[in-house]
Amino acid sequence: MLSTRAGLVVKPFGPVVGRGKEKESCVYETRRLYLAVGERVIHMEHPEWGVGLVVEEARSTVPGGMCMVRIEFADGKKRVFNNDMECLDSCWYAGIRRHP
Repeated sequence: MLSTRAGLVVKPFGPVVGRGKEKESCVYETRRLYLAVGERVIHMEHPEWGVGLVVEEARSTVPGGMCMVRIEFADGKKRVFNNDMECLDSCWYAGIRRHP
């Protein structure tokens, strides 16, 4: 830790070196994911697409990164949607719902 004249304490960001094991600063992030691979879905605004199947899920390892799902619909096209429920552009708000 570093001290300043005003009495404030500043902690270094990054690994702390020289104390046995190195401690890395970690940023923990929780995401509320909506869909998983293998789930069947429909799009409320585009029923002509038919029933879709979640075929791929991708999560960024960078804090604040994107979580995406690729859905293959009955019309033969694959479409990609944001899978993070915390985002206003997530697949839920776009109209994707689980199919019974």
